[in-house]
Amino acid sequence: DADGDLVGNTAKAACLCAKNSIFPVTKSGDCNDADPTVKPGNPEVCDGKDNDCDGVTDNQNAIGCNTYYLDQDGDGYGDLATLPLCFCSANGSYKVLLGGDCDDKNDKIHPGVPELCDGVDNDCDGTVDPPGSQGCHNYYPDVDNDGYGDLYATTWQCQCGPLYPNTSTQAMAKDCNDKNPLVSPGAFEICGDKIDNNCNGQTDEPTTNAMFYVDIDGDGYGTGAGASLCKPGTITGDPCVPGSPGCYSATVIGDCNDALKDVHPSAQEICNGIDDDCNGKTDEQLPSVMCGDATNGVAACIGGKCIPQCYPSWFDADGIASNGCECKADNFYGVLGASCVAPVDLGYLYDDGSVTIIKTGNIMPPENLIAPAGGDWFHFKAVDASDATGSCDPFNVHVWLADNPDGMFTIDLYKGSCGSTAQLCGNESDTGWTVSFSGKPPYGPQTVKGSTSGDYDPSPIPENGGECNCVNVPPATPGTKPAGLPGMNYCTDNSDDFYVRVGRYPGSGTICQNYTLNITNGK
Repeated sequence: DADGDLVGNTAKAACLCAKNSIFPVTKSGDCNDADPTVKPGNPEVCDGKDNDCDGVTDNQNAIGCNTYYLDQDGDGYGDLATLPLCFCSANGSYKVLLGGDCDDKNDKIHPGVPELCDGVDNDCDGTVDPPGSQGCHNYYPDVDNDGYGDLYATTWQCQCGPLYPNTSTQAMAKDCNDKNPLVSPGAFEICGDKIDNNCNGQTDEPTTNAMFYVDIDGDGYGTGAGASLCKPGTITGDPCVPGSPGCYSATVIGDCNDALKDVHPSAQEICNGIDDDCNGKTDEQLPSVMCGDATNGVAACIGGKCIPQCYPSWFDADGIASNGCECKADNFYGVLGASCVAPVDLGYLYDDGSVTIIKTGNIMPPENLIAPAGGDWFHFKAVDASDATGSCDPFNVHVWLADNPDGMFTIDLYKGSCGSTAQLCGNESDTGWTVSFSGKPPYGPQTVKGSTSGDYDPSPIPENGGECNCVNVPPATPGTKPAGLPGMNYCTDNSDDFYVRVGRYPGSGTICQNYTLNITNGK
């Protein structure tokens, strides 16, 4: 232990029974036995020595170290976002003693550089493009936000862009009253208010007069010669109520009908028989523009009204143009059933009651005429089959509307032909023809099932109709009972052609819903 620091030189040792002046200590590890400040356990000091004998000279955080910042862009300022380290001297990228660099990848950005108008915080002071930055322009206050600033205000600043209240450039700083948004070089002079509204140094100058016209309907367009006035009013300049006679309130002329507010040069032409836009033409726009699309047809303006031209078999039943042609005709339309001459033939209908003929359809406007010109016509042959003696004749033609949506569909019934003398009934919803219950001659229209007449032998089942009881041998005297057979009636063969017309009650109009017609014989 040459330096007497109580830690011996590892390279010089001897095994002794006791220490002596040459080998006085038993602890080794001194890496410099000539310097008592160097030995294990000593604090590291920035002095160029390995003070603690750990093999490293001037360690990080040694006594006397300096704070160094990471400087990647080499601009002399360390990265603000990276923690600094304490070294005895510069160490790699930790080489500068000044921090504060807010962008360590750009050597043009760091504390101390001039601020530029570039949208960047050049000097890293936390402010982007502050007033006074290089490249700034003078902006003047525009307190009333009318687009014009006050050139003589003392609060102007050199800014990179508008920043309220300094939002006006020098070229626009010509406002003569920055507290009134209605006053500026771009404002109109208002006559009679004793204010220089347009900042031209004059008040209520004569050039503010304009031509005004009478506008009775108040649509903004006038008529007549007009009057040169400072503001709307009478010809003497007195105030008046717009729309009243003698009140000049419109600044635009050209109204071709000053009694209608919706008629003027900028109006939209509509289908109404009027020159809405005052161009000298009436209803000249495309029908599709004036009337809209016509569903199942083509839009048309006829006589000042939107009337859709329907495709074949489609009809505008409700007369509302906006929904076009909303009704589809039935399958009979234009084919059969338009008259008694060409009815829909339903074939034979026997009186055993086993068949119910069911037909559905509708009546469109061309069909909705007074009988016999219109409607849906049907024909069938009602067959009265032969009946055995002692039986009942069930011949009973029954025609009724099982479905009559609005109650305005009607039935006309004809027997034998479709002439006017053959018509049994008209404008009914439930009708028919049956044989006499009592042996008398067949009677005409029956609208109440089960009716009986006469004083002979009524049917045991009157709701089924028919002659009971009957024989197929005619009586000696017509209209009486057969001789020798008390209580018996003659079963006449009542087979015949029947015609049914389904129409609409006069004046009831047209609907899109279908009727349902039922026909039976013998029920």
